[in-house]
Amino acid sequence: MRGRQTNTALMRTAFVGRERTNAARRLQRDYAELINATEPLVGVSAKPTSDDMFTWHGNLQGPAGTKWAKGVFHF
Repeated sequence: MRGRQTNTALMRTAFVGRERTNAARRLQRDYAELINATEPLVGVSAKPTSDDMFTWHGNLQGPAGTKWAKGVFHF
């Protein structure tokens, strides 16, 4: 029984590693789209931290004409 648990753990680890690689590729593609945008992104900024593609920092400016208009929201 112990061997099956180890095999399951190895399969789970391989799956998580593959998903993380796919996710990293997607985030890199999204970041490239943000920095290479031909139209300016007014009130929007986002980028990954320097040491982790999975940790991002960004700001959104509240849309005009709403109760959030003067706000800047950090995420």
